[in-house]
Amino acid sequence: MKTGTIIFIKGNAIRIGREDFFINDTNLNGAKEGSEVEYENEGLNLKTCRPAPTGPQLTDDQTVLTSVHLEDPTKPFIVLTNTRGQFSKIVLPVAFEMVKSIPVGKFIRYKTNREIAGTPIEKIWEVDAAGKGIGGGNGNHQTWKPKKTLTIGGTINLENYENLKIEISGPFNSVDDAKALQKEFREVAYLFRGDMVTKGLVERYMNRTCGEGNL
Repeated sequence: MKTGTIIFIKGNAIRIGREDFFINDTNLNGAKEGSEVEYENEGLNLKTCRPAPTGPQLTDDQTVLTSVHLEDPTKPFIVLTNTRGQFSKIVLPVAFEMVKSIPVGKFIRYKTNREIAGTPIEKIWEVDAAGKGIGGGNGNHQTWKPKKTLTIGGTINLENYENLKIEISGPFNSVDDAKALQKEFREVAYLFRGDMVTKGLVERYMNRTCGEGNL
């Protein structure tokens, strides 16, 4: 007996999870689109189908978060395990990072674009063993958030074939973050004022690019 979620029912066709079947005269026993069901099939024909029992029954979309792999920022993924011990490698959006609110070993639910195979997770949230969202978690609660960064930098010509290159990076969500980075940029640059000539060159550069200001 398999378990899954009915995605759609159209005429004599039904999609459960990512599989399509013909229902013909199959009795769905009250199951409808969105229902968690137990089913059996014979090839492309659905033989039996009934609503899954309530309680701590996990489906393919309600699994245990087994491991998180963010080592390669261009290919992040997570590994999930369902109640039958089957492992799944799920791709994450490259521009997203995991909010550390869901520890490894917790039950989760997630949402992908079922119409496009191999698409990254769109949403993920923690649930209890009965499938109830924890902390208000539901299908609209994203735990993957965009990561924005801002880099401020420049090269100061110190003459005599000498240059001072400085780059400051940090998270960026508002203009206030940019102002904080600008202040840090100035603070770092002002560490390099070993003599009066260098001091003048550094301060002249900073005043020209970041406006008047002293530390």
